[in-house]
Amino acid sequence: MLKKLLRLSSWLVISQFVVKIIAFGYTLFLARTLGVDEFGVYTFALAIFLLLNAVSDLGISRYLVKEMSKGSGVRRELVANVVMLRAAILSLMVLIAAVFISLYDTQTMRTIVTIMALATLVPQAITLSLENILVAKQRFNWSAIASIVSSLLTVGIGAILVLQGYQAFGAVLALFLSQLIYCGGWLVVVRNQWSNQDLKQVSRGQMKLILKGSLPYGLLAVMGLVYFRIDTVLLTYLRGSYETGLYALGYKFLEGVVFIPSSLAVVVFPALVLLHQGKMVDVRKFATKLIIVMGGFGLLVMLGFIFGLPVLIDNFLPAYRPAIGTVQILALAIPAMFIHVPLSQVLLSSDKYLRHILVLSLLPVSLNIGLNLIFIPTYGYIAAAWVTVFSDILSLGLLLLVMRKTIYAVEVNK
Repeated sequence: MLKKLLRLSSWLVISQFVVKIIAFGYTLFLARTLGVDEFGVYTFALAIFLLLNAVSDLGISRYLVKEMSKGSGVRRELVANVVMLRAAILSLMVLIAAVFISLYDTQTMRTIVTIMALATLVPQAITLSLENILVAKQRFNWSAIASIVSSLLTVGIGAILVLQGYQAFGAVLALFLSQLIYCGGWLVVVRNQWSNQDLKQVSRGQMKLILKGSLPYGLLAVMGLVYFRIDTVLLTYLRGSYETGLYALGYKFLEGVVFIPSSLAVVVFPALVLLHQGKMVDVRKFATKLIIVMGGFGLLVMLGFIFGLPVLIDNFLPAYRPAIGTVQILALAIPAMFIHVPLSQVLLSSDKYLRHILVLSLLPVSLNIGLNLIFIPTYGYIAAAWVTVFSDILSLGLLLLVMRKTIYAVEVNK
């Protein structure tokens, strides 16, 4: 099973590898061209964008993939309800967030850049709903190609705007324009596959069912994004854009390799939905292989970070030399992240264990926020890096403990 899934995930891994190479070059370009302060503004806007994206999604993406993984075809009425529900939720939340930021953020340019990032959520949500169909049907090749196209659009438009002197605003405007074009392309592709009859099946009752089924995944997504992005937000308001920029560079490098376990997680989820309907011993064997393979791979990547990235920063990004220590600290979290991200899908893919994973997620998120609030005002971005490492190791430890009492506690013959 694992070999088959790894083969299927190769499309996503290869595409994400290409995307991350593009993104890596784009990050270096933005870091050098924007400077530390402007890069910090851009990163802050991106963090707010991702946080609101998680809140507004409410787990609908995961629910859609799960429901369509069980069926034999594309449930067009379900997709129509999802698209309309997402559009309504996002429009309201973007409006509220834009008003709030306009009233309480004292820096005008940061406010403008952040609101532009939030506007990107609307076209992105429509596109994501359509892409979820491909994931559910395990057509990862099409999803892979689409992600490369989207990345190239963002980088191409962004490079032009930034070089024209639009700074962080240009980088975020590029994200908006690329998603708008990308969404338009998807709508052209599917225009003949939906009819007025499908739209007539959009109803409050169906939307309520979607929200009810999505809520557990939504709570997890919100906690996950708060867990990963709260440090950037706190650094901006407590220490300023300069330290945010330094920390952001190290975190961007970390995000650059997390695509490996994330791609595998996307692939294993629909397969695990089906695997849970069989014998639990198969689920257990699958989980054990994940721990061994991803743990070993994570250690190798960690060593590459510790010894390789300082040389790169020293030679190509001299203004970010203070961030070298942050990069090496964050590298310590890689093995835990490589195991935790795909392994958590073992519990997420079964309704039986959703409550367990919700409970175990609360402690790391709460500690992450609390420790950042305590230590960032005094120790800045170095504290944020150590808190990230501690939180990731704690999250993995709690996940393994829960799995020992659930997946590994079940009798072998079940």
